[in-house]
Amino acid sequence: MMDCDGSMAFVRAERFRQDLESAPLAFEGGQAQITVSIGYGQLDLRQYDDADAFYLAVDKALYRSKQAGRNRTERAEIASKQEPTSVAPAGSG
Repeated sequence: MMDCDGSMAFVRAERFRQDLESAPLAFEGGQAQITVSIGYGQLDLRQYDDADAFYLAVDKALYRSKQAGRNRTERAEIASKQEPTSVAPAGSG
């Protein structure tokens, strides 16, 4: 969802989760209730080192959602960029 911030992403994800939960899946001979666990976040490269770090944070949010009882929406934790612990002198690399 490229056109929304983190708050709107939560609203949309939660609406999707609730809509899915409230509409049983009908099939021949019966129906089944469907639920979904969602991890979401907002990509901001000022808060994540790169897209992979963001993806990992969202994946962790998905697993937190499942571990907390499933059928939930969890936001990715914002990662603080890692500051280098040392800097090599120019030309030493």
